[in-house]
Amino acid sequence: MAARSRRNVPAIVLAACAGALGLGVQGWFLLRAPAPVSTDEGYMGAFALALAHGRWLPYVDAVSQRGPVLYWFLGLCQWIFGLHGWVGLRVATWLCAALALGALCLGGWAVRSPLGGAIAGVLHAWVHCMYLHPDAGIAMQGEVLAGPLVALGYAVLAVGVLRCRPGPRRTAAYFASGLCCALAAASKQTAALLVAPALVWLLVALAAEGGPWRSRLAAIAAFLGGWALVPALILARYAAAGELDTLWYWTVTYNLVTYMDPYADKKGHRAMWTWFTDGADKVVWVAAACSAAGSLALALRRARSRSLRAVLVALRAQGLLVCAGLGAMVAVASVAQTRRFWPHYWMLPLPLIALASGLSLAPAFDGGTRIGRQLARWVFVALVGGVTLGAAVDRVWLRERERGRGHWARLTRDPLCDVVELHSAPGDSLFVWGFEPDLHVECQRRPASRYVFSVYLAGVVPPFWERPEPAWVARDARRLAVQDLEQNAPPVILDIVGSFGGFGIRKVPELAALLARDYRSVGKKKGRGRQAEVFVRRSGGAAPR
Repeated sequence: MAARSRRNVPAIVLAACAGALGLGVQGWFLLRAPAPVSTDEGYMGAFALALAHGRWLPYVDAVSQRGPVLYWFLGLCQWIFGLHGWVGLRVATWLCAALALGALCLGGWAVRSPLGGAIAGVLHAWVHCMYLHPDAGIAMQGEVLAGPLVALGYAVLAVGVLRCRPGPRRTAAYFASGLCCALAAASKQTAALLVAPALVWLLVALAAEGGPWRSRLAAIAAFLGGWALVPALILARYAAAGELDTLWYWTVTYNLVTYMDPYADKKGHRAMWTWFTDGADKVVWVAAACSAAGSLALALRRARSRSLRAVLVALRAQGLLVCAGLGAMVAVASVAQTRRFWPHYWMLPLPLIALASGLSLAPAFDGGTRIGRQLARWVFVALVGGVTLGAAVDRVWLRERERGRGHWARLTRDPLCDVVELHSAPGDSLFVWGFEPDLHVECQRRPASRYVFSVYLAGVVPPFWERPEPAWVARDARRLAVQDLEQNAPPVILDIVGSFGGFGIRKVPELAALLARDYRSVGKKKGRGRQAEVFVRRSGGAAPR
């Protein structure tokens, strides 16, 4: 036991270095610059405000098209740490990074390769905090939550298959694995297919183990039960609220129809191949393909004979490695189907690529004499760990210099908030036209409409920000927006000048009529890097309903 503990010390040290990198870089953004580091985080803060002032129903209280678990998670973090600040979002991203590191180390322990898990943790932390720009890496996104949840699901499945005997603990592990995969899919829909590699591994493991059919069916039922529980609870909650159709529209219909409509022509279908041949991020494809092919080859290489049972036994023993490799390919393929190749999308396959790479590299330190193995491990840890810690210090120092030049930290409040405060009270609502939803948080005003940003009203589909199309206006969006504004009667409406290529609020007939009836313009005011036309509610406007 003591010898085994000493053998695991290098892995513990390396995992600690990975944690220090993440804690140092992400902790800086938490403690020194608690502000949004991506465009999407601005709307997430406003989204959390709307949830807290509503029924905690995404797509009803506030509208966007990612999974509801993401919004509940970030809404809870914001509610705990302050709805009118950004600390909650920074804590959320830190928790996701910690979850990823824990999942990767757990996976390494489950397959008796702690060093492999630690190497995976370093790779993940390095890309997360060093390679990607903060608005693509550490910023709160659906992929930042879904990727670690999938990795945790695979790791817990490995614990059940390889570390638990048949019984309640193994059943609980299978249930928890399915639950994690479902939570990932309910955070970001592109993670939905990542349950497949885990299910295949479970079936292979059960076939290799044999045993009575009743116990095998119970194991499959436990996994599928955990996986089905999440959508069942979500459906039940929306059914009770009478909003099942709303849930389906925003999580499925809008994404498949409106969001993909810009790529419906032949030229759009070629976007994926164009990116693969010309894009700088095609390294992700190569890494995923290598992870999948290498992990499967390594597993099959360890089969002791050519019989089917020998192959199944080998795949059972190396299933986590194969799961990670195949899962990385599935994740990359799922991301590519959106035909939008923003860097944060690669946060979904990243934990799986890191896990496959770490588990594949670790066996290189298992050969030779005991002293030679330990020496090789410590040399590796010293080099990689030293570079990792040095990188953390360097990145924090660089961010501190940027902060000194006025970047990142919100040194002054947006002047537009002075205008909002002049014409409204703290308990009032605010409506902002454009994609500047962070003003709700900064000005401490709850959103007056479920549309906390206006792409669904203008008919804009990113990344075509300056190309509004009537066909891209979300279902009933303009009618519901008017209904919200009539009900909440915000004292102030801000029309961010220049939004969507000059497609301002007055170009929406329904909203233009409401403005003409109930509001008056008090001119244009400059904010921090933006300008808004300010509309103030007339004293004789229609009373709130």
